[in-house]
Amino acid sequence: MLRLSKKQRVKKQKKKEYAGCWQPKGLILGAKLKINKMKIKYQLKKIVENVTLAIFAPLFVKQIDKYFEVSMLGLENFTTKPAILVPNHSICVDGPIFKAKIYEKTGRNVHVLVDEGVYNSRKLWQKMLLWAPGDIPVRGDRRSTMDIVYRRIGEYVNWSGELISIFSEGLSEKLVMPDGSLKPIEERTHMGGAGRLATFYNIPIIPVGIKTAEELEKVSGRYGMKNKKEGITFLEDYIAQNGKIPYIISFGKEIFPEQTTNKDSNKKQRCNNLTKRIEREVVKLVKEIRF
Repeated sequence: MLRLSKKQRVKKQKKKEYAGCWQPKGLILGAKLKINKMKIKYQLKKIVENVTLAIFAPLFVKQIDKYFEVSMLGLENFTTKPAILVPNHSICVDGPIFKAKIYEKTGRNVHVLVDEGVYNSRKLWQKMLLWAPGDIPVRGDRRSTMDIVYRRIGEYVNWSGELISIFSEGLSEKLVMPDGSLKPIEERTHMGGAGRLATFYNIPIIPVGIKTAEELEKVSGRYGMKNKKEGITFLEDYIAQNGKIPYIISFGKEIFPEQTTNKDSNKKQRCNNLTKRIEREVVKLVKEIRF
């Protein structure tokens, strides 16, 4: 086994401190100094996020309103505290619509977890439009990546009390059926990321149901970023015949981690129970939506 040089050992130790200093157990004097530096970087990043949203959000909302008639139900359930929002996929562009309309209605930024593969497949200017407003690229099979994700979420939750959003059904592309429609809502399985985060940070989850016109849901799998021109053509043809496309976002009531099961059960079981409850609530919200 190769022995590390002094310079390499120091670098490794600093990296270790940086990865762990956001945790309460790491709040020793050196870690506190590190946190001060992190907070400065965080505040600079927040300035970038606020400026980006102030400039681009109204422009994007204008484009959304050109095609969609967006309604938001259950806003009384919308917390002013940090929370994790767990919506379902209705079409392939739910994330941008969801983020922009929440910002328009409430003035709050939603930090969406974006698959790293999707994030890296974008052009540079598209990556900037994901990075600048504070979206978080994530890849679940890399421990080092997840450490960074947890740290960034911890900054947003603990330092600013902000909102995190996870489409826990996974990528919309993976829900596409052979006929081009998305898999029925009852047949989708949620991954446990939202439950683990809520349990770790002890913050509530708000289940969210999203539903749009049935005609669009049946073909939405055909029109992603690769076929956006064909998708826009389809939207324009639909609007010419039927008017704007209805798009409803329904917020459920808060679910707290401690309400899901008794405290004697192990951590993994608590997360699994919480994930199952989220899944049921999202399905219920979608089925209750009426146009």
